[in-house]
Amino acid sequence: MQENTKAIILPENDNDPVAILLYGYIGENENEDFTSTSIVRNIKVLGSRYKNIDIRINSYGGEVYAGLGIFNAIRASRSNINIYIDGVAASMAAVIALCGRPVFMSRYARLMIHPVSGGIQGNAQQIRTYADEVE
Repeated sequence: MQENTKAIILPENDNDPVAILLYGYIGENENEDFTSTSIVRNIKVLGSRYKNIDIRINSYGGEVYAGLGIFNAIRASRSNINIYIDGVAASMAAVIALCGRPVFMSRYARLMIHPVSGGIQGNAQQIRTYADEVE
């Protein structure tokens, strides 16, 4: 199993949940804290072994498409997945948090959602297409 072991807390017994820590930037570059590949692999592999998974979030977000892969893996999992916002779930991390079944956060934690933003360069048609997608 090749999951990011620094991001996993194994349970003491089979009835306790395994925890996946989503602490840091979400991206696809191997230099990022978490790639969607490693988190999705963890969800799939650990979901086949454990009935209950806790995903604990403390992240300012990251890349949209990397986050959507994680979001879809959580939604597709047959495991009982609880989401805990331990500190902050901002931007793409907030989107991931909102797919929880259920979501828990203390009064001191923060959830930050914002409108889509970004940038593009290209010809007029590419810029129009991008603007339509953002809207």
